[in-house]
Amino acid sequence: MRDEERGECLGLELKHEGSVPAVVGEYVALRLKEPVPIPGRPHTVGVWVKGDSSWGRVNWEVEDARGER
Repeated sequence: MRDEERGECLGLELKHEGSVPAVVGEYVALRLKEPVPIPGRPHTVGVWVKGDSSWGRVNWEVEDARGER
């Protein structure tokens, strides 16, 4: 998709199907088919999120070149 502020990006949306009690969390997981190497020696990785103030969370799992998470 193309975002007006950020340009080309990946879009992901959680579609609610049915209803669940308020205490049940819903989630969506995204995993890359292939690793994406980050050149150089980066010290920071970030994500730009446009949300709807629903108290959602973003969790990361990053694996380094040695296979450590």
